[in-house]
Amino acid sequence: MVPGVQENGLNALHNVNCGPLSYIHKVAHCDGIRLILEAMHHSVPSLQAKACHLLGQLGDRDDDVRRRIVEAGGIRAVELAKSSFSSSKEVQHEAKEALKILNDNV
Repeated sequence: MVPGVQENGLNALHNVNCGPLSYIHKVAHCDGIRLILEAMHHSVPSLQAKACHLLGQLGDRDDDVRRRIVEAGGIRAVELAKSSFSSSKEVQHEAKEALKILNDNV
C-alpha cells in the first residue's frame, strides 16, 4: 500500500482513545493492530510518529488490547522507529510515550 494512504488511515484513527472503549475494541478486533504495524514498514517519519502514537493510545485503556499489541510485536516496532528516526523529535516523543504505555503491566 502507498505510504500516504496508510498515513491518512492512521490520521483517521488519531483520536480513537477519546471515544468509547468499544471503538478501541473494534480497531483491535478488525485487524487494526496488524495494519498499523504493517504501515510502519514505510520509512516516513510522520507515519512512524502517528503509528507510535496510535499504538500507545490503543493500549492505554485496555489491558487485553495492550497485550495484543505487545504480542503482535508493537514494542519492537516502536523501538525500531525510535532508533531508526533518531533525528525526528516527533517520532522520539511519540515513541517514548507509546513505550511508557505498552511496557506498563506487560
